[in-house]
This record gives sequence, structure tokens and C-alpha cells, in this order.
Amino acid sequence: MTQIINKIAKSRVVLKSLLSKQYDTSDILIYSDNELENIYSNQVERTNPFIALGNAIGCNFSVNNKLIDSVKLHVFYYNFPEYNSNKSTKFNKSVIQRIIDLYESNTINSFDNIILIINEKITDSYEVIINNLNEQLKLYDFKPLYKILKSKKIELESRHFRNVFLFDINSIQVNLLEHRLVPNHEVIRSSNEIDKILKKYNCKINELPIIKQNDAIARLILCVSGDICKITRKNMSSGYYEYYRLCH
Repeated sequence: MTQIINKIAKSRVVLKSLLSKQYDTSDILIYSDNELENIYSNQVERTNPFIALGNAIGCNFSVNNKLIDSVKLHVFYYNFPEYNSNKSTKFNKSVIQRIIDLYESNTINSFDNIILIINEKITDSYEVIINNLNEQLKLYDFKPLYKILKSKKIELESRHFRNVFLFDINSIQVNLLEHRLVPNHEVIRSSNEIDKILKKYNCKINELPIIKQNDAIARLILCVSGDICKITRKNMSSGYYEYYRLCH
């Protein structure tokens, strides 16, 4: 249990940095291991609307989107073990209905995004489950969202909302984006900016090389299918140069 508490503590520090470009992370509290253990060990009431997500509910947190403060990103430590146990419940397709229920019951807002953090390695079958869940979440009327985006002149699209991202807690113990061998990765979400890039390089979007949505770095920057990932590398002889990948 001590190891799990320590991993949760480290992950909160990393997420506070990773999410800061897109979300207001100023309210994410950084706890000591002892403080988190006290939070984790508190008995959760059965009436808590998040009870189906597991035993680490007290460690969950939410942050507001910097562009649309009515839209949140919820970080859920999913299916973590009971206090003083190291055995987590295996991730399975039951997550689909549990997450859909959160939206349909208005426990979370209709256009919110979710990060699910699990205490096990992400397998191919887990990726299939998350893809199926995201496909179901997109079967929704986004017209109210379009009105908000238009009124605020925000260049985002429906693909950037109602997403669930899956993380293995071991993948967020350090911030890989700060590693000296990892080039800078930036998500291009605006259709206008994407069009400018395609025009500049005289190509079509399907002619760009691919970066998978479950790529380790693409996952960290919350890249979704249809976005472009701008990668800036440093060359000792020619300086900085940019290249682009289509997220798929």
C-alpha cells in the first residue's frame, strides 16, 4: 500500500505540470505520502456518485478548461485496491457503462473529459475497450457545444470533448516531456492552423506520417485523432527543425 500511495503522490505532481497548458491546475493540491494515505484510508459512503470507480475516490480531482471554464477534466484513479491491500480489480468492459452513467446522471457535465488511471499495464484489449467507450460517447448531440465555441471564438471541435484517456500509473511517475532526449511535442488542434500547415508544405492531411493516439508522448499531451502533433528537434549542425505527425 505504501508503494501505491507514493505512486499516486508522484502522479499528481506530474499531472499538475502535464495538464497546465490546457487546464487550470492551480487548485491541484500536492500532498505528502502521509496526507494521501489518510485521504485514501477514509471510508467512502455508499451514496457517493463515484463509488463505482473504486477505492481511491478521495485522490481524484478535477480541473477547468482554460478556454471554456464550464468544461472540466476529471482525473479518476480507477479500480485501485482497498486500503491495506495491494490487489487492484482488473480493468474490464464494465468501465463503459460506469462512465456513461456519470454523464447520463449529470454527475459530470456533458462535454467534460476524463483521465482514467489504472494500477496495471495497459494491454491491447484495454485499448479496444477505451476505443469502444469513446465511440459511444461521441453518439451525442454536440450542437449546444458548437454554440459555445462559436460565441467564444474558440477553434476546437467536438473531437476534443467527451473523451476518456487511459493511463498506467507507472507511466506518470516522471514527466517524460522534460527528459533531455524527448523533443518538444505540441498539439495543433485548430482546423485553421492545420490548414496553414498543409498549405505551407503543399500536402493533404492523409499524406502526413502517423502518430498513434496511444503513443507514449501523444497520450501525455492528450492528442486525439484528427489533431496534428508538431515535433521540434534540435540538430547540432542545423539548429532547430520541425516536423508534423497526424494523430490517428
